[in-house]
Amino acid sequence: MSDTMKAVVLTGPGEYSVQRVPVPEPGPMEVLVRIRAVAICGTDPKLFAGAFAGMWPPAYPFIAGHEFAGEVAALGAGVTGLAVGDRVAGEAHCGCGHCRACMAGFYNLCENYGHPETGHRHYGFIVQGAYAEYNVYSVKAVTKMPDNVSFDEGSMCDTAGTSFNGIRLIGVTPGGFSAFIGPGPVGLSAMLMAKSMGSTVIMVGRGARLEAAKRLGADFVVDFEKENMYARIEEITGGRKADEVFECAGNEASVNQ
Repeated sequence: MSDTMKAVVLTGPGEYSVQRVPVPEPGPMEVLVRIRAVAICGTDPKLFAGAFAGMWPPAYPFIAGHEFAGEVAALGAGVTGLAVGDRVAGEAHCGCGHCRACMAGFYNLCENYGHPETGHRHYGFIVQGAYAEYNVYSVKAVTKMPDNVSFDEGSMCDTAGTSFNGIRLIGVTPGGFSAFIGPGPVGLSAMLMAKSMGSTVIMVGRGARLEAAKRLGADFVVDFEKENMYARIEEITGGRKADEVFECAGNEASVNQ
């Protein structure tokens, strides 16, 4: 392994380039991961543009990226349960592990957010991320992948995990109807999960993403620019209407709908 690697380095708001930088070294209970795939979050272009400068990132230069999968390349002191060569998918969040939020399982709401000396990490936001050939991660932030999961699929675990949490909280009615507003990555992932759990799925959206929902197996699609969403869903369900509605667009209009 070379001592340096290629990385996309942000040097200021809207300023970035591919550079050679030192390969980081894993500390205690950390692993060095060779990045094999990175998914682009909707937050990343804003971060690159400097929309959150001073918070995300807290300073420049900085390497962003938080949706990744790769291979363990080296082990830090005390690491057990992982070996060099293991295929892993990662999370953006690593809580301190000992505050009230972390102890309750809400490590994404760690009360020591932004204080790396406590063990907290938010990869690609306040500590270095995955737009590089290698990065260091806490063992708490990576999970071994089954052999049948590709690196590209593994890089979607952050997005798909968000979708799954919504399904887990709300539930799906087997044999019922689930409606989804917003056929982006989160909405499409949730749609596929609900369908696999026995729901008839209805996707509401427009344009190329609605076409993607068709290709991925939506039972019904509703183009809100061309038809009345409420009337069409009532027609599809025979007057029953949707048993669950998942708002996956994240804007005021869809919330109001």
